[in-house]
Amino acid sequence: MASAWHGGLEGTEEYAGNEDLRIATSLAMDYWFGRDFTDIACLDSGGKAGSRCTCANPENLLWNTNWFSNVILIPKLATSAALLLGDTLTDSQLNATNRMATRSYNYNVGGLTGANTLDVARIGMDQALITNDVDLLADAYRRSHEELSIMNGVKADGIRADGAFGQHDGMLYNGNYGKDYSNAILGAEIEAAGSDFAADAVSQAAFGTLFEATSSIKTDLSTVGELGRLWDSRKLKNFASSLSAPSNVNAGDLVGNRLFYTNDYMVHRGQNYVTTLKMWSTRSRHTECTNSQNPLGFHLADGVSYTHICGDEYEDIAAAWDWNLIPGITTDYGATPLTCENTKLLGLEAFVGGASDGRIGIAAMRYTNPVTKKLKWQKAWFYLDDDVQHVMVSGLSGTAPSAPPISVLDQRRHNGPVFVDGEESTATKYTAARSLWHGGVGYKFAGSGAVLSIDVGIKTGNWSTIGTSEEPPACVDLFAAWINHQGTDASSLSYSVFPGTTADGFAKKACDVKLRTVQSDSHVSAIVDDRHDTFMAVFWDVAGGAVTFNPDPSSASLTVAVDGNVALIYKFKEGLVTLSDPSQRLKSVNVTLTWGEGSRPSWWKGGDETTLTFALPRGGVAGSSITKDV
Repeated sequence: MASAWHGGLEGTEEYAGNEDLRIATSLAMDYWFGRDFTDIACLDSGGKAGSRCTCANPENLLWNTNWFSNVILIPKLATSAALLLGDTLTDSQLNATNRMATRSYNYNVGGLTGANTLDVARIGMDQALITNDVDLLADAYRRSHEELSIMNGVKADGIRADGAFGQHDGMLYNGNYGKDYSNAILGAEIEAAGSDFAADAVSQAAFGTLFEATSSIKTDLSTVGELGRLWDSRKLKNFASSLSAPSNVNAGDLVGNRLFYTNDYMVHRGQNYVTTLKMWSTRSRHTECTNSQNPLGFHLADGVSYTHICGDEYEDIAAAWDWNLIPGITTDYGATPLTCENTKLLGLEAFVGGASDGRIGIAAMRYTNPVTKKLKWQKAWFYLDDDVQHVMVSGLSGTAPSAPPISVLDQRRHNGPVFVDGEESTATKYTAARSLWHGGVGYKFAGSGAVLSIDVGIKTGNWSTIGTSEEPPACVDLFAAWINHQGTDASSLSYSVFPGTTADGFAKKACDVKLRTVQSDSHVSAIVDDRHDTFMAVFWDVAGGAVTFNPDPSSASLTVAVDGNVALIYKFKEGLVTLSDPSQRLKSVNVTLTWGEGSRPSWWKGGDETTLTFALPRGGVAGSSITKDV
């Protein structure tokens, strides 16, 4: 109402300066301010045991049992409205606005983090403008800029060194809180550009790091571009221009691989698809259930892999899908109760992360179920050149006949025919499937084939089951597919993924791919991509390990040995070794390459043995990848 009266709100031009609207706005403000609470206990302890502010609320005052509404939401609305109404405010309205703003600005000083800090700082900025208080304005910008920096602590809230955004002590939140954080900075810094209140170079660099890593998440790109020009920030200007251009599902036309090591997240982008992978460790939390929302989300970081081809594959399906069939997970179906109590947990395993050279990458996750303490597995994801991915599961244990282990390939909107072994099919179970294709993604199963289950059809569910929505029940046509771990190799399996393909294109590509398994067990997961002369491995043991293979059929054998648990990429012809320590605990690691008897490939220029010593990143960049020439 205040925006419409002030003018500038699209679609409400006829109300600008309208006296009747101004009177109605004043009545509404008086009603709200007249019911504002005065007992400070209502700010963040209303309704709690022993609080003076009880839910009986005999005076019918306006407060919420959730502190956010009292500290941020309502004061932010009040100060914004007051700024728009300006000198037409009555003295009582001005006093009430200042009371709300002061109460908010003085709340838990030093205790708030991330987006919450910026929200409260913004309330202080608005109050300073309302009252012409330069000192308050300077202090509010100081708070904002102290928060606008790289946060290097484990599970830290705010911008991380890799561009991830954390909130709630170990949750990845580039959307939601990160989106609010970004929008708050954009608004405040555009207004302050060129003044004494503008962010310094350190804060500007931190903000650029966040945007370089974040796709467009409900952000006004023109505003990002404007701040980029004001700051002369290449990262902000590139972000705005690349995402403003017409594109497919791969917004910004980025191609390659990136690991967000601070929050156990990997993104792999091809020309016509995006694959994401969410894991969790002792350094991160899997999900949270707040205000009874997301009670079923226990599996949301268990190696969850989404493949986006059109962009709407997973949109608005959560009410209807099976929360025990989250895409990409390996699980003992239904063995863990899906409740609010089983969320916001820390992982039990430190060895979670990966290595990336910017073009290709490896992700690795060791898992122990933190609720049952029974299910255990190790999983490696290899993101290769030419849009090929390979997945290895090993060391699976702790399951029971009542909850058989499965590895979920996908669960998404059903989109067209399903092909199994090259034939269109409507069957639901296969004992030895060699391949599967649906909706632009193909799967090739190793060995004699996979025990495959497929479920296609209309699923229904209530949004109220997972949140507070009162929308009618959802009916969604879903596709789900999973592999059953059965037989002598039940503890392990592997398969390749071909995203962004047609059915015919997948069939050809699956025949042409040249992948070799070097080792797949609880000690080492390793492959060779012969087509691109690349060796990739995860050494799971703390002491490291060694594998021996022939880089090509006519060459001598090559042994790759390491003295620590690492993820490693060796590009033969480029002579580059890229690695990281997913556990984020090692200070250094040695990689030794030793040739056996026989001829050496033409790309090898060294002697019989070469050792590379890697001093590994520490602190806020622990877990990141480094590359050395052989």
